[in-house]
Formats: sequence, structure tokens, C-alpha cells
Amino acid sequence: MINIRNRTIYNDQNQLCYIFTSDIHGNANTLTLIKQAQKDYPTAQLVGGGDYIDGRKNSKEVCDYLIEQSKQGAIILNGNHEELMLNFANGFDDFELGIEPLWYVNGGKTTIRSFLGRGYSKPKTEKMLQHTKYYKFFSNRPI
Repeated sequence: MINIRNRTIYNDQNQLCYIFTSDIHGNANTLTLIKQAQKDYPTAQLVGGGDYIDGRKNSKEVCDYLIEQSKQGAIILNGNHEELMLNFANGFDDFELGIEPLWYVNGGKTTIRSFLGRGYSKPKTEKMLQHTKYYKFFSNRPI
């Protein structure tokens, strides 16, 4: 697998139509709209601009769909919420100083419940997240 995290993505310059989505924030109803757009425009390139997680309870379902779409050629970029999750999972926060993790403040607890089924201690959550397909997927996405 090629690491494209810090590279510009070049796409087919002859692409005639795109379906762009961003800021889904765990809203499964948005998937219905994306699927309808894909039916209406079957040759369109799906592009995700980030922020698929946090806020609503269906982050897992949204991410599962986008991971499958990426296997079929969709361009899925990270947003700041995916970066917050990665930073949290990698221990880049001030939790040890008594400060609630920035990801928690921005809806991360909802995503943790969606991905892992329930909440756990912060150290256990970090380790569990690092072993999920979501962590692996977003670790290899460009910003």
C-alpha cells in the first residue's frame, strides 16, 4: 500500500462528475443521500472531505460505508475530527494534566461507543482504537 498521507492526490483530469460529501458526523441518513446520488450519477467520482465521525451515533456505519467506497475508487480525505481521533489514540493530548481530551469535547465519546460498543478507560480506549480498522484506515488518509 502506498502512503498518500502527505501527498497531493491527482485524479483523472477527464472526470466529468463528482459527488462531494463532508461533515457527516455520524449521521446515517446522509448515506441515503450519497447512495441516491450514486444511482443518479453512476460514473461520478465520490470524494469525502472529512469529518465523518463525532456528534451522532452512527459513526461506525458511516465509516464502514466510506471504507468500502474507498476500495472502489472513492477519494476519502481526513478532516479535523479524524485527526482528533488519531491524536487521541496516539496519546497526543493533555489528559495527564487533568485536561479532558480535545476529542472528547468534540464528540469523541459518541464515536467511541459507536466503534467499540461502549466507553472504556482512556488508556484502554487508546489501545483498542489502535487495533480497529478505522484507526488503520484514517492513519493512511491524506488531510
